[in-house]
Amino acid sequence: MIVVLPESVSQTPVANNKTALKILSRIVTGQIEICRRYRMDKGLKGGPRSRGAIFKQWANIHSRELKSMDGAYADALKELLTHGLIAENPHYSNRLGEEFTKSYRLHKDLWDDELRLSTIKQRRSMKRRTIVRGGKGVFTSSHRLAEEFLDVFYLPDDVGAVSHYEDICKAAKWPDQQRAAVAVLNDRRWWSSVDEYGRYHTPLTNLNKELRLSLLCSGKRIVGFDFANFQPALLAIHPAGVIPEDERDRYATLCRTGWLYEAILKESKYATRNAVKKALLKMLNDKLSPMRKIEVWGAFSKMFPGYAKLIEEIKQTDHTNMANYLQKTEATIMFGEIVDQFCKRAYNHAPFFTCHDCVYTTKEWADQLKRVMADVTTTWRIPAKIKQETTTNQAYSPTTTYVTTKQMVLGLGV
Repeated sequence: MIVVLPESVSQTPVANNKTALKILSRIVTGQIEICRRYRMDKGLKGGPRSRGAIFKQWANIHSRELKSMDGAYADALKELLTHGLIAENPHYSNRLGEEFTKSYRLHKDLWDDELRLSTIKQRRSMKRRTIVRGGKGVFTSSHRLAEEFLDVFYLPDDVGAVSHYEDICKAAKWPDQQRAAVAVLNDRRWWSSVDEYGRYHTPLTNLNKELRLSLLCSGKRIVGFDFANFQPALLAIHPAGVIPEDERDRYATLCRTGWLYEAILKESKYATRNAVKKALLKMLNDKLSPMRKIEVWGAFSKMFPGYAKLIEEIKQTDHTNMANYLQKTEATIMFGEIVDQFCKRAYNHAPFFTCHDCVYTTKEWADQLKRVMADVTTTWRIPAKIKQETTTNQAYSPTTTYVTTKQMVLGLGV
């Protein structure tokens, strides 16, 4: 089992108490998740500047969670409190459905401790757990199909693998959030939500690309495909606006070949392709006035005056109209088309999961998935290039294979 713990815990009397370490990890990951959701709701990127923004939060832990852990959880909690590793909220939670739930947080003396991924040796349970469903959007049949395959993907939890994940987390924009995502996934705490745009979120979407490509399915490596320049490409299929034919063809060609950002780079003062990509996506989602002040807007409006006018028209009454269009269209294409068709062609036997405009499956189903994505882009006339996800980290070779009940039913573990 993979847990995330403050470094100094290894020097405390609870260092060998597995139940105490699991409870402490559950509290820490709960605090990070509360902070992540708050920042996401506020449209804030990356991690908070202050560690207190994370650890001042109280993480609710219901008795049923504690009872699911092996060992004497009451004694373990007492040890954590006695040795000053956690603090207990004197008030019970009054949230609907969580009556008589206690909440805890990491003790203030440990807020500045570095967090690290660690392993706890125990028998791994592959029993399917309840999936907590939420979000503001409507669950479709395609979302439910994706939900069915959640528990067939896993991260190996041997020591070598955890060391590999730790290296990946260290390089992430918010390392602690990635550590928490690894621990939550490994603990098989499944949740599933659809946002107001129809985009689908699960513990798998919280992992960055390097970690997602470390996932296995019955010991098999996975492969992912996404679209290059996808959001800019969706602008090309917007029903409003009249774009000159030569400009439309030039824009579509750059999107289709995956060279849009490079072309803008040549006409701007940005240093890298990634800097252009970041600025362009910000441009698409900013309010009108700030948008016009971004350097990339000058290059974009000069190269594509018709599309620049279209963007201004879309944002004229409310700048969020652009985000609504881009994200709702993305969700419609991914779940209303790609996921739906892929599942039908595979007779619901192909394991898969999504991360916004990317779909992952096992290598044996990769060609089928890529064909479906190509067919959908042709039907919708989306000038987007399909590309395979790759990792910059050296792949870790697993030594252990786990098979879930779902995999056995589908014959994936054979």
